[in-house]
Amino acid sequence: MFSKLRDKLKGALSIFSRKTEEEAVEKKAEQVLERPVVKEKVEENKPKVESKKPILPHLEKKEKEAPFTHKKVEGKKKETVQPKNIEKAEREKIEIQPKKNEEKKEIPKKEKIKGIKITYFVHGTTTDNEQGLCTGWNPGKLSEAGRQQSIQLRNLIGKEEFDVIFCSDLQRAVDSARLAFAKDPYKIVPDQRLRECNYGELNGQDEAKVKIDVTKRIYQPFPQGESYHQVELRVADFLNEIWKPHYGKHIAIVAHQAPQLALEVLLKGKTWEQAFKEDWRNTKNWQPGWVYWMEQEVKVSEVPAVLEEEKKPESKSGFFGKFKKTFTFKKEEAKAPEPVAVEEPTAEPKLAEKEIEQEEPGFFQKIKQTITTKTISAEKFEELFWDLELALLENNVSVEVIDKIKIDLKSELVDKPLPREVETKIMQTLTRTLKEILSYEPVDIPALIRNQQKKPFIIAFFGINGTGKTTSIAKLTHYLQQRKISVVLAACDTFRAAAIQQLEEHADKLKVKMIKHDYGSDSAAVAFDAVKYAEKNKIDVVMIDTAGRLHSNTNLMEELKKIIKVTQPDLKIFVGESITGNDCIEQARKFNELVEMDGVILTKADVDEKGGAPLSISYTIKKPILFLGVGQRYEDLEEFDADVIMERLGL
Repeated sequence: MFSKLRDKLKGALSIFSRKTEEEAVEKKAEQVLERPVVKEKVEENKPKVESKKPILPHLEKKEKEAPFTHKKVEGKKKETVQPKNIEKAEREKIEIQPKKNEEKKEIPKKEKIKGIKITYFVHGTTTDNEQGLCTGWNPGKLSEAGRQQSIQLRNLIGKEEFDVIFCSDLQRAVDSARLAFAKDPYKIVPDQRLRECNYGELNGQDEAKVKIDVTKRIYQPFPQGESYHQVELRVADFLNEIWKPHYGKHIAIVAHQAPQLALEVLLKGKTWEQAFKEDWRNTKNWQPGWVYWMEQEVKVSEVPAVLEEEKKPESKSGFFGKFKKTFTFKKEEAKAPEPVAVEEPTAEPKLAEKEIEQEEPGFFQKIKQTITTKTISAEKFEELFWDLELALLENNVSVEVIDKIKIDLKSELVDKPLPREVETKIMQTLTRTLKEILSYEPVDIPALIRNQQKKPFIIAFFGINGTGKTTSIAKLTHYLQQRKISVVLAACDTFRAAAIQQLEEHADKLKVKMIKHDYGSDSAAVAFDAVKYAEKNKIDVVMIDTAGRLHSNTNLMEELKKIIKVTQPDLKIFVGESITGNDCIEQARKFNELVEMDGVILTKADVDEKGGAPLSISYTIKKPILFLGVGQRYEDLEEFDADVIMERLGL
């Protein structure tokens, strides 16, 4: 399944990565690390040059106090402001003087977020949690309790508003975020860097095995996995990346234990030992969200010298991490010189002093260094992306999905310093994009049926001729029977010859009741009779088989709308052939425009070597894929799993 797309994708990515490295242009770039600037420092520099007096502590103190003397001063006390600051004082006086109530209006401005406010949520309980297992990098599945926790979380949060919701790209976190914020307009952005710690060989194993001497794993990776310090590196990379675009905003993160502990280390200054010891999980002291404040870009703690050889490549810490040593200075080197008398200060000593202040880690000012790096232009990116775009088009991937992939890759590569491992970066970005494209909230049909008070639950199937609607109905009937759910079939395809007999044959084999009328009769009447039969006989589900039709056939489309009006289906499913690729996507788009669908079943997926339809259809119509038809037997109906698709694509 999808072998052709997998091979094409692998080859095209390899070529794209190689050419990106080859075509990247070396240039000197001024690296700027933005830090909050202490205003008092800037104002000090003026008197230092003009005073021609020794730089002494008591003078510095007066100069620091001066800018603040006017803040509580009313109009009458204007003369107490130092001459150097008259202009500034007048400006502030004008702002304060007009109305008394304006001072009240200024209060919210002081409460504006300086930096980034982060509210951290932990995903709901999983089936692994309930069995005492550590899921790690396995996708994990929310238990019923976990789903309810996620749904109820929004009420517990209250009226908190967020700029964006970030979450781990592991399924349990994505599901938790989507359930919690289902009724909100927030954009949910999965990010691989927010994953749980990779326990390697211990992923999915007993918690007791994983947590033995956990502090040993701060710098020493789990077998075939990673260390907690490596988790810290990737979380730091994530935080530094969101620093500028989300400065002054309130964001939410839905993720796991290890990334939260990394925030404790990075933003609260704890050691990993302290973070483990004070972890709320030790006392089961859960709460609906933990607040963290990011006030500047973060730095990662150093690896002890003894363990330096175990440190992973610096590329994991992101662009700024690679140049950590360049921008790190020993404290003794940055000490300020002893106070000296400056009779005729010149620009040169002042510059030297300024440089020392910048090197001092305690002064969070702009650090500028000139470094040589490789970048790629937007024009060159477009040229190089063509081969990858062609491979995707040849394998029936929709234009919308290709554009999404292009935008994400472009944002990671263009006019930015290229990482050492270009291919790894490209693969990570592509994986993250495809995971986001495929990860729509799954529909648990048996749960929907059981939870609905009104019976019967009505499912209607739509699509063109020959796509496998009738066979898919039979397979879904078998699927529900295995879960102790009763079904009645409605043969509403009164148009196609032998359609009723085909469905009847399946009904006999599956031992279910089928409601039928003569050919040419009103299909809406058949559906109505099937619903009445189910109500009378307490049948759980009615499945409606409609006539295959092209969206351009006006008469048949009107008939379809009539069936919907009469029966009011609880679930409307589009059935399409996976192997038809873009044709299938276009059909789904048209049917969804005319009659809004709730989900998709893709048939013949087992013989689809290209895989474009599964990759594209959900993203195009914004509805989930429910099942894949993978054979001729009734059992050959596979629940759609994004992780399985990613695995088949070799990602």
